[in-house]
Amino acid sequence: MATHQKIALLVLFICAYVFWQAGPGPPGPGPDPAPIPQPGLFVMIVEETADRPNLTDDQLTIIQSAMLRDKVEQKGGQLRVFDVNVENAAEPWNTALARPRTETPWLLISNHPEGGYEGPLPERLEHVLELLP
Repeated sequence: MATHQKIALLVLFICAYVFWQAGPGPPGPGPDPAPIPQPGLFVMIVEETADRPNLTDDQLTIIQSAMLRDKVEQKGGQLRVFDVNVENAAEPWNTALARPRTETPWLLISNHPEGGYEGPLPERLEHVLELLP
């Protein structure tokens, strides 16, 4: 084996040892604060129903998903889908609907006091399920 190959192999072993000793990195940031101050799990999707023809098939699947509804209910939570023009809903949904949104469809997950998520509806159902506590 040539000298440069030995050096490359040694460097590789040293790097592997350093990464192995370091272990996992520091934990990432925690979840966002819960958008609804009421204890419990609340999942809300806000959509413009007139825009449904423009949504991807995957986003339509999320909005209509019995699997998502079942997962939320199994966790003791509630799931609601609202049109962006809804003006009066029961609490805590009014509080959630009053929060700012930058686009539709929009996903809000609140699990007070642990945290939550607010943002554009992900493209895949699996990604929404990963966001659930």
